[in-house]
Amino acid sequence: MGLFSRSRPTPLDGIDLILADLDGVVYAGDGAIPHAVESLTRARADRPLGYITNNASRRDSVVAGHLTGLGLETQPHEVVTSPQAAVRLLRDRVPEGATVLVVGGDGLVCELEKAGFTVTRSADDRPAAVVQGFAPEVGWAQLAEAAYALALPEDQGGIPWIAMTNGSAYAARVQAPRLREVGLPVADERLFTPNSVAARAMVERDYRSVLVLGTPGVAEALAEAGVPCVLPEDEAAHETDAVYVAWHPECTMPHIHLACERVLDGAAFLTASDVPFFATRDGRSFGYSCAINGAVARVTGREPEACGKPSPLALAMIAEQLGVAEEDVGVVGDDAVAEMQMARAGGALGIAVASGSTTRAQWAAQPHERAPH
Repeated sequence: MGLFSRSRPTPLDGIDLILADLDGVVYAGDGAIPHAVESLTRARADRPLGYITNNASRRDSVVAGHLTGLGLETQPHEVVTSPQAAVRLLRDRVPEGATVLVVGGDGLVCELEKAGFTVTRSADDRPAAVVQGFAPEVGWAQLAEAAYALALPEDQGGIPWIAMTNGSAYAARVQAPRLREVGLPVADERLFTPNSVAARAMVERDYRSVLVLGTPGVAEALAEAGVPCVLPEDEAAHETDAVYVAWHPECTMPHIHLACERVLDGAAFLTASDVPFFATRDGRSFGYSCAINGAVARVTGREPEACGKPSPLALAMIAEQLGVAEEDVGVVGDDAVAEMQMARAGGALGIAVASGSTTRAQWAAQPHERAPH
């Protein structure tokens, strides 16, 4: 009988504490995993039971309440969360009360504030550290703030970068502040437009005067760079030795007629962009300059020289500004013609995104000369 009265050993013999994971072990979503509550209740009869989770979205008190509701009576101090671990690490790495950028939810914010840290959501506050954890509301905007905060300054070995747009309606000094207002830290001198490239080419080629088919902002941007500009209404419009087509929603047939006249007389034919589409918040939009170019080219038989993307002039100017060779430039874009064709032609690295004018399926169907690497 003694044989049958002896208790059988269990895997928990000699274990002083049980530390259980939560998601997928104790519960899945709001509900308990089958048999988890009963098994943990029996196990905790002889030893303490604690819980640990990498899910940073909730406070320990909220997690404890969830467990209690499932039938596992739990106190907040019995729950170990990843934000608590992050706080322990931060105490050894940044000064007390330092500003910390949070990419996450209430679970992170609560623990950081309890520890005396100052919480921010903006890289502009120059945080001493970035802490990231899961939260359903985390998106690209929050991740972008973290990237800005963590970016290594160029003078410390960081990667230099330039933003370039085919939008030509305004000078960089006008467009860059608008980008900064929505959270993109683009300095005026780090925003290139087709006007930036065109102006340099026009000055180097010593054009006497340039007929500008564009908004007043286009002419202002060129004039600021030393280009003698003439608008269609000016008397000197019939004597220009170059034509520049840019963003021109108010274009009329007399404007196109004048441009054709100058090109047929031998004037140089340049354009901000010859790309037919660009992405907007409302979807794909058509480029005015491309449509005007088509009319002038059909009449004159001459194609325009693009100054914006995918112009080799643009890539060369960007590489020079960054102080690197063209083959060492990474071009990030959403357009097969504007960005990828420029990268391929110049030997640069083409990096495509599917968030704008080109879908994943369309990227996969691109010919080699317009495909990302």
